[in-house]
Amino acid sequence: MCINRPSGSEPREEVVVSLQVDRQRNRLKTAQAIAEARSLADQGDIEAAQSGLQNARTMLENSLSAIAGDHLCNVLDSELSAIQERMVNRHMYERSGRAYLCLPRALI
Repeated sequence: MCINRPSGSEPREEVVVSLQVDRQRNRLKTAQAIAEARSLADQGDIEAAQSGLQNARTMLENSLSAIAGDHLCNVLDSELSAIQERMVNRHMYERSGRAYLCLPRALI
């Protein structure tokens, strides 16, 4: 769901982003990236899955809450990294990656 702000309500330089909102945005984007990577890997496109995970890590790393040292961002990055390690190739994904992705995630 998107909420459009009225144009001209605040000058761009005065907009304050809540770290709580940013960290929840990161959580949702990470969950989406993981779901998309799983779908791509199941279709055999490991390269695209890896690319999507790396893009998610880069987005996360550059977020305001990560820059502020938020613990959740560190946990999400570790999760993305662990998934990438299990998606190095098709064989590795089938051996441990798919099962790892089926585990319930408390944070996501």
